[in-house]
Amino acid sequence: MLKTLFGVLAIALAVTADDDPSLKMEGVTDFKSASFQNEVEGGNWLIEFYAPWCGWCKKLVPTWTEMGKKLADNKDISVGKFDATQDGSGPIAEKYGVQGFPTIILIKKDGSSVKFTGSRTTEGFVSFLIEQLPGIRDLTLPGEAPEKDHTPGEVLALGRKAEAVISDPTKNVFVKFFAPWCGHCRKMAPDWVKLAEQMKNSPDTVIAEVDADKHGHVGEKYQVRGFPTIVFFPKSDKSGKHYHGTRDTDAFLKYLDVNAE
Repeated sequence: MLKTLFGVLAIALAVTADDDPSLKMEGVTDFKSASFQNEVEGGNWLIEFYAPWCGWCKKLVPTWTEMGKKLADNKDISVGKFDATQDGSGPIAEKYGVQGFPTIILIKKDGSSVKFTGSRTTEGFVSFLIEQLPGIRDLTLPGEAPEKDHTPGEVLALGRKAEAVISDPTKNVFVKFFAPWCGHCRKMAPDWVKLAEQMKNSPDTVIAEVDADKHGHVGEKYQVRGFPTIVFFPKSDKSGKHYHGTRDTDAFLKYLDVNAE
């Protein structure tokens, strides 16, 4: 009985030790109060402000460790953590509006900062970074394949690189914003594929699509209020023209014949 009790206690202590947010994590920088401002200056940092005794901070340890490993070699963003109970931490915590634990703050290279308010998951943190740092490299959502370059005759799937493709002044870009669960989107999908095939000899016109359910920040930028939403971006006007015609291949082709540059 006593041996069993000691065994359970040992396991409990091991789990607690592993989940200690103050321990060193691969790819995660530990900040000290005295050097904090100098170290974050000039870079993009995703920082967890924590307290060693905080249960939610302990729960976050595996995810924060994963984020550190994921971004260890990234040139555009670094991951850190700051014990907001250490000596001299008060003014720093106050500057970034830390009122509870954990608080996640993105400190940008220009000195501005944004508080993270989403789901504390790897996907939630990555989505937040993609939204806040549009030009960030080598970062995809879990399970998301790197985005491909445009191949004439095929529909180009866009995500975090959508803005770069859409804003290209050498391309007309016709974009379908959709959601996987949308019945109308599924119904028009074959026509969108046929459209891309029909436009294969027009390499300066890109037929693209954005899963706006996954990449909500992209849809918000282009005033997507429902699905499917189709927007045309000609070479000379990247503000976006919403398409309101019939959703079939012939109608799309006629529209491009008139509007493509």
